[in-house]
Amino acid sequence: MRRTGGVNWLRTAGRLQDEAAITFLAFLLAVSVSLLGFHSKVPWLQSISKFIVVVAALLEVGVAFTGAYLILMAWRYVRKNWRLVRSPIASSLRLSVRRAAYASFHTWCTAIAVGVLPFVIDVVKDIPGFGIIYALLLFMLGAQWILMRPYRELAEVVDESLRIRHVRVVKV
Repeated sequence: MRRTGGVNWLRTAGRLQDEAAITFLAFLLAVSVSLLGFHSKVPWLQSISKFIVVVAALLEVGVAFTGAYLILMAWRYVRKNWRLVRSPIASSLRLSVRRAAYASFHTWCTAIAVGVLPFVIDVVKDIPGFGIIYALLLFMLGAQWILMRPYRELAEVVDESLRIRHVRVVKV
């Protein structure tokens, strides 16, 4: 595990996946409490559910910021050290940054969707079959947990590139 730019790449990618799993479990708890409160008609369970959803949304924003930070640091590393280098590792670095950026976009969309949920849940619960919204958000969060793989690949490629010595090309 090597560090560059103050980033421990593999540890950050592992922490990102752990944060995504915790977010998924927090939202799963919120869905369970919300459905229990809806069926039992206990109003304070709905309030607890909203609180848990807010916590899950904050955790999701944390995942999104951590992923964006990892991508930003990798992009800076690639620009600084591998800018004009044409090699398989350089193209692998660029491809990994691009894939992680797509995963980051999905993470930000999920963070927005989960963040808006506490504000619209009172309106949505009056719609028949409102559990579908929870099912879609659970699917998005589950897919996001699976989509943490590009971050791990990015960290592995950057870590591998730190071991390789390369000649820096200078334009004259």
